[in-house]
Amino acid sequence: MSPLSCKKCCSQSYVKSGHIRSHQRYKCKECGCQFTATKPRGVNPALKSFAVVLYSHCGVSMGNLSKLFKVSTVAVLKWIRNAAAQLEDKPIKKPDIIMVDEFWHFVNGKTKFGCGEPLTGYSVPLSDTAWAIVLMPACEN
Repeated sequence: MSPLSCKKCCSQSYVKSGHIRSHQRYKCKECGCQFTATKPRGVNPALKSFAVVLYSHCGVSMGNLSKLFKVSTVAVLKWIRNAAAQLEDKPIKKPDIIMVDEFWHFVNGKTKFGCGEPLTGYSVPLSDTAWAIVLMPACEN
């Protein structure tokens, strides 16, 4: 078992400081932070980074990521926003392939056409400024 250390400054110099919710509380002698010997909460930062990579480079949707990591969609959104805030200002390259979960459209506001199956979209440049998206059924692999 690893020795207990302060969760703020990682010092191993502490004293007992009462109980909270049946856990022993400790007070750091260095920074004065109070902490308990409980396991860290939340998702591993490496998994958060992996989720951001899957979202940004592989086109996996936030809903699929939330199911994969067993967190809410809002949590995945916050991970992505935090990663975006840390980026430098670089020109944004539009993706060549996108994943579309559902595609429906309405004609005269009444009749709907489309499909509920996943589609893969490929961007096709038409000119210097215009481009189109070609949608095809996604591979089952």
